[in-house]
This record gives sequence, structure tokens and C-alpha cells, in this order.
Amino acid sequence: MSFSSLNTISNLQLAEQYNNLAGIHISQGEFAQAMTEYNKAVEIENASAIPYCNRALLYIKLGKVDLALKDFIKVIAMDPGNASAYYYRGMLYYHLKKYDQARGDVYKAQKLGIKVDPGLISMLKRSW
Repeated sequence: MSFSSLNTISNLQLAEQYNNLAGIHISQGEFAQAMTEYNKAVEIENASAIPYCNRALLYIKLGKVDLALKDFIKVIAMDPGNASAYYYRGMLYYHLKKYDQARGDVYKAQKLGIKVDPGLISMLKRSW
């Protein structure tokens, strides 16, 4: 194992620690502190897609839809098999009245294994 491999492992572990700390802050209603920790996690080289996804969910909670959308796009670029990112991005697109993108993402999430409420599917079909 090379030194650079060890560095990557420690970066991933550090990003995970920031991500976990952010989760603790969220559980205590400390959203600004949580955002600070998520920002630290995503700034780490070779961080996983998880902190981006979690930060996107916090952006939604804070009403920052455009920033959430950017993070979900990043998550999907990093991890194209992330069904949750497709699902949540689809919900954002629906909220933004971008129905074609919403349908595509929700169907992709379903194909990747997310159980989608039949009512949501009906709602997406009606938005054609």
C-alpha cells in the first residue's frame, strides 16, 4: 500500500467524521453548525458522495432548492447508482415544475430499487 493510498483512507475517514458530526448537530436542531460540518466534509479531497447528499437534504430543509439541486447533480456524477439522489432530485424537479426531469429521476430511482409510492407515480403521470 502506498503512502497516497493511506492518505486517501484518512481523508475518507475524516470526511465521514465531519458527516457524522453534522448529523448530530441536525438532531439537536443546530442547522448552521451542521452545514459547517458538511462543508468541511465535501471540501476534503476524495470525499464520498454521502456528505454531498446529506448537505443537499439540509439545503432542502433550509429552503435553498438551487443549492440542493447542485449537490444532487454532484452526487449522481460521483455515484450514478445512488437511487436516493435520483429520487430526491426528482422531487426537487417536481417542485420546480420540471415534470419531465422529475419523471425521469423518479423512474430511475425506482429502477435502482427505491420503493416509490403509487400515488406519486400517478401524480407524475398526470403532470404530462
